Amino acid sequence: MDYSRRSFLQGMNLIVAGNPGVGKSTILNGLLGEARFKSGVVLDRVGGLTTVLQRETDDNGNVLCDTPGLLTLEKREEAAAEILKALKCAPTGRFKLVFVIEDNYGRLRNEDVITIKIIIDALPHGVAYGIIVNSIDPATFLQYKDKHNYEILLTKINHTCNNKTAHVHLNERDDKLAGQNDCIPATSPALIEFLDRIPSANVEAEAIKDLDIAGYDEKKQEAMRIEMDKILHDIMCLREEMDRTCDKQNAQMKQVEELRRVQQQKQWRQARDPPNSDLKVLEVVLAACAGVVLTIAARRQVSKNEYM
Repeated sequence: MDYSRRSFLQGMNLIVAGNPGVGKSTILNGLLGEARFKSGVVLDRVGGLTTVLQRETDDNGNVLCDTPGLLTLEKREEAAAEILKALKCAPTGRFKLVFVIEDNYGRLRNEDVITIKIIIDALPHGVAYGIIVNSIDPATFLQYKDKHNYEILLTKINHTCNNKTAHVHLNERDDKLAGQNDCIPATSPALIEFLDRIPSANVEAEAIKDLDIAGYDEKKQEAMRIEMDKILHDIMCLREEMDRTCDKQNAQMKQVEELRRVQQQKQWRQARDPPNSDLKVLEVVLAACAGVVLTIAARRQVSKNEYM
């Protein structure tokens, strides 16, 4: 296997975090080049296949860490402990932290954003991290190439975190992997370059706080409320825009009807009253006829006088 292109690790831990079913294990298998991390279909989406910290070392001594998600209430404390273990047990405190989240046709899941916030809040401010937005459908992936849409995505990702990131990689959905277990996807050069750009973190274990998972569900509900308020706001804005469009169309229709009425009146007047040009022609004809009549009358008078 060609590990020279995996120089982004350079002998450190690569810690991958995220909720169940977002594709963490599949991405790690692609980086390793073999299926050491269990991945595949998760019928119970909140459970996931990864329930404990799993470390795998490649031939160069790089350690890749797959962590469980915080989504399941019954396993949340255990998952938080496993994530903390991955962060605190990195050799010399040196690691690269990457979150994997899922895009659902332009929308991010609240639980993914909350998971990022809880883990980042446990680290000292300023620790760098990256985010892989995974399984993006082709149409949305194309839209994210627009700078404005990409900036909107960054805002959605960072709006809950004080420690924000600009290291975001977009991963288009690969339908060939759908339904497969323990698959090994091809790792794109773009992903390798993205991982290489993320600065490594060097954090002492004592500086890492416990994960604040106590208010996870409350934070999720609050995020859902904010999202619902935003949706309602967008609906109201859309309705106002539709009302303005309807008013504009109605005004245009009235203008068209007025023009039509004026045109019809003009046509009716033209049918009733001949145009001025026709009147002039008629006057000329009548004048000519009168002249002819007068000429004939004069000639008759002359002829009568001669006869007498």
